[in-house]
Amino acid sequence: MYYYNNYNYSAIPRFNSEHPEYQDYLKLWSKCRDCFRGEEAVKDGNQKYLPYLSMQDAGDYYSYKSRAIFLNTMRRTINGLVGASIRKTPLIKVPPKMESYLNDINMNGMSFMEFLQFLITEILITGRVNVVVDRDGDSRCYLTYYTAESGINWRLDKGSPHMACFVEQVNYTDDGFSHSMQEQYRVYDYDEDGNVRVKVAIKKRPDDEERNNLAEEGEEEQKTDFEIVYETIPTIRGQAMKEFPVFAFNAIGMGLDSLCPPPLLDLANISISHYRTSADLENGRHFTSLPQPYLTGVDPDEFQHGLRIGGNTAIIVPNENARFGYLEFNGAGLGSLENALREKEEMMAVVGARMMDGKKGVESAEASRIRQNVETSVLSHIVVTLENGLKKVLKFMTRWEGLDDSDVQLELNMDFIDVRIPHQEIISLVQAYQMGGISMDTLLYNLKHGEVIPDDVSIEDEREKIEMDHGPTRSPEQDRSVVLEDSEPEELRKSLSLSGRGD
Repeated sequence: MYYYNNYNYSAIPRFNSEHPEYQDYLKLWSKCRDCFRGEEAVKDGNQKYLPYLSMQDAGDYYSYKSRAIFLNTMRRTINGLVGASIRKTPLIKVPPKMESYLNDINMNGMSFMEFLQFLITEILITGRVNVVVDRDGDSRCYLTYYTAESGINWRLDKGSPHMACFVEQVNYTDDGFSHSMQEQYRVYDYDEDGNVRVKVAIKKRPDDEERNNLAEEGEEEQKTDFEIVYETIPTIRGQAMKEFPVFAFNAIGMGLDSLCPPPLLDLANISISHYRTSADLENGRHFTSLPQPYLTGVDPDEFQHGLRIGGNTAIIVPNENARFGYLEFNGAGLGSLENALREKEEMMAVVGARMMDGKKGVESAEASRIRQNVETSVLSHIVVTLENGLKKVLKFMTRWEGLDDSDVQLELNMDFIDVRIPHQEIISLVQAYQMGGISMDTLLYNLKHGEVIPDDVSIEDEREKIEMDHGPTRSPEQDRSVVLEDSEPEELRKSLSLSGRGD
């Protein structure tokens, strides 16, 4: 953690200044981002991911790189984990006035579920994403996000966020067709009175006269100043905002200074190593699989223009001792590369890409459940962070709208795998209920969490439906015999008992 003093400086702010930790983590974020984007992004990285071979020129390197294959396990793993996280619809409750916000949470057509899906994806890629609560004039509140790479600078004061700076790409053309992108810097900080302040600045280039003066003075680098093009102090019900509207989500928790390596960094590293091995293997296959003719015992001058071979070509050799043949590759060199590829694919499965390769062999339901829970442990930490953080974000929006934030509830899905209860366990639960070992509520609780009762049906609703179908209960014994007499689990139990496969 970095600490700062509280002295005020009169120097012109350098809005493009970066936090000391930013460049260190940027390398990791860039690597994981390229692996997620796939083969094109990795190959565009050239020597960053695939170094030149010894004595290799640019043309040979291009062919060497083109033959390689990048197996994008990163994207497949992340897509699988995101799909598991939204397998069940989260429980979201906001004041009635804000219910329509959930269908367009960023005022750009993105629903809350799409926003949630994006946040999970970003945290799995880089381990960090920023969410800002904003408001456009007198319009309603909305959310916007900034990737890890966009948040270039931040400061804390006594453990609380004091400043956050994000770089944006903005189109400054106004003809409606052309595109001229320019960087601008959006800063959230506090003024001298402790009010939240928002500033937007752009780089201000020297004009022609200043440029000529710099050239005459022998200045090699042109000075870059910044121009603040927008500044405002947000208000809540007429009062200046005091609460910082920036929320940083990380793989290990919330906070601008809680940076951590990307959760799938090991998978990215192994994927790049696999890519390099693939390049060596495909390069070796290219040269060893192509037939290479040779001719000995002749005058080289007679064949200085080469040798034509094929069914329609006759080769006249005056020396009867001359030898003609093809060079053939033998040895175990390529076999070691093939084994290395398989080993790295197994390593990728261990560190997170299990869904790319199904489990081989027989595996019990309990063993499968334990293994899958271990493999989704990283996702569990992320979802817990998002649940707590997004609840704070929604409460912040609610207060900004002048509403009661106690109405906000958020419960994200934590069942990442199919945990449908086996029919043998259903029978056991029903028998335990019939014998008075468990209550109706306990039975319904287990059936609901075993995904027998639909996810959108509460236990209370299910009990009401049972009473509607079978009438109100009068005693536990009568309740068990009447309600479950013709139920599906009871019929299943009877059929298994008659067949000798159940009791």
